[in-house]
Amino acid sequence: MALATELIEQRSADSQLSSARIARAETKRRPLLSHRVWDVASHLCLTCVLMLLIGEAWTRLPGSPQAIQYLYDEELSYRYAPNQTPTSRLLSLYGIDSPPMHIDERGFRNSGADWSNLTLLALGSSEVLGPGVAEEHLWTSRLSELLSQSGGRKVQVYNAGTGGYGPYHSAVVFRRFLEQDLTPALAIVRVSLADSDFIQPTPEQLKTEKYRKDQRDLLKRYSRFLSFVFAKLKLQGESFKALPSYLVSRQSVRDPYSAQAGDAMWTANGEHWSRIASLAKERKIPVLFMIADPYGTEGGLTLFSAFQANLGNHPCVLVRRYTNELFGLNQPEVSERRKLYKERYMLPHDEHGNVLQHEVIASELYRYLRTDFHSGQKGGCQQSGAW
Repeated sequence: MALATELIEQRSADSQLSSARIARAETKRRPLLSHRVWDVASHLCLTCVLMLLIGEAWTRLPGSPQAIQYLYDEELSYRYAPNQTPTSRLLSLYGIDSPPMHIDERGFRNSGADWSNLTLLALGSSEVLGPGVAEEHLWTSRLSELLSQSGGRKVQVYNAGTGGYGPYHSAVVFRRFLEQDLTPALAIVRVSLADSDFIQPTPEQLKTEKYRKDQRDLLKRYSRFLSFVFAKLKLQGESFKALPSYLVSRQSVRDPYSAQAGDAMWTANGEHWSRIASLAKERKIPVLFMIADPYGTEGGLTLFSAFQANLGNHPCVLVRRYTNELFGLNQPEVSERRKLYKERYMLPHDEHGNVLQHEVIASELYRYLRTDFHSGQKGGCQQSGAW
């Protein structure tokens, strides 16, 4: 009995000793674990700081890619800041790298513009702006060169294109040029079904854009790189949130180039194009509405017919539609023409015009202005044939 009691006491003592050893080991391990966590956290912080410094230096180095800078506009929502030379479009978030784009003192892509020369004014979206194409290859630059060579005097085609601008924006921009007494000899307004989403901003959208611009400007005071990162993350979040509604809209709209799409485009924007025509009539300026329909669609034809029906008899308006025939695309199906057009006349990985597309458009406009333009003019806004 005594022996059993002694064995039990011995085992109890051994158990207590083992527990004490485990407790001491745990006590030693805890500081070690906390040190490891601290090491990992400190390395992460140092890495983030280093990346921030490298990113900040990269955005400030001469020659590094620069994004287009914007200003808030109480009518247009935004416009390009004057006197900059960016190398990418739309905040570098979902745009493309581009040759340097000189933005002049008025906020448009031009170099050495001189309004004492005979000037044609080109209005439109990014297809007029020409991201991804060097300035000397833009259709505005090439048309200026061709007209100057053949006419014996300098003819300037002023590029007033801005990414995301639609018919409403073109009307506002045209009005502002006239208010500054910058009167062109001809206004060329590019029209496209692809611009149907570029609509007049609502008061609430203007208010939101002003708030966002103020926040971006505040952040840029301290860091250009962080401003870019936050804007990119925000854009990605908005894209993911908009994905379901986009997929639904894609299913509900069978053909964005249908006759119904052409009718809808005129219904939504006819008042803005009519406003441009009215402004042109006040100053006796001919205006050429250039309907871009390179796939030769029912929607493009319907939109062209709407222009003819509503503005065809306007004394200052001319309407032209360039189609698949201009680009040598004679395939029977629109889908086939669209595929070939993208391969031949668009930038790689981006649906903006390449150098060849700009050259074709410039050549066609030059031919029209030199041959058919004056015969198509109506009384009241006739030009003397200076080009």
